[in-house]
Amino acid sequence: MQLKYSTVADYIFVFIGFLGSVATGSGWPVMTILFGNVVDVFVDFEVAYANATDANLPTDHLVQEFMSQIYLLSGLLLVVMAVFIAGNYANVHCFQMFSLRQMSEIKKRYFKSILRQEVAWYDQQSSGEFASRISSDFKKFESGINENLGLLIYNVTGCVVGFLFTLLFTLEFDTVYLFR
Repeated sequence: MQLKYSTVADYIFVFIGFLGSVATGSGWPVMTILFGNVVDVFVDFEVAYANATDANLPTDHLVQEFMSQIYLLSGLLLVVMAVFIAGNYANVHCFQMFSLRQMSEIKKRYFKSILRQEVAWYDQQSSGEFASRISSDFKKFESGINENLGLLIYNVTGCVVGFLFTLLFTLEFDTVYLFR
């Protein structure tokens, strides 16, 4: 992405915001897989525990294995949640800073260009209408860079990662579905 009035700091903000959006967008599919694994562990434990108690076998080993798997998955979910929160903060903060810096520079240049106009140009413009139109146009542009750019990257990443996980975890079904 190349913007006419961007500085190196702006590109750094965009890069960090992009990474935050990608991390946040990837978080939901990863959490879905991990939650599915947690459910699998509970179901497997319930079945194994019921079979062991029916056969009068010791269940201490089953409980220890169950708890170790739950601790592992809980730790992974905690890491994914921390990455999700940090990515979301980076996404919102960096794109906010980028849009504010861009709007500041564009407003300065626009104001300089207005001051260079001929005196007759000011007579033709209505001051109230002109100021409100400029303000609303800048707000639209700022919100487009600020919120929507991060949301676009977040949603596209979530869709791509979700689709890739679908292909990865249901390969047999996907092969039949894609090549029928």
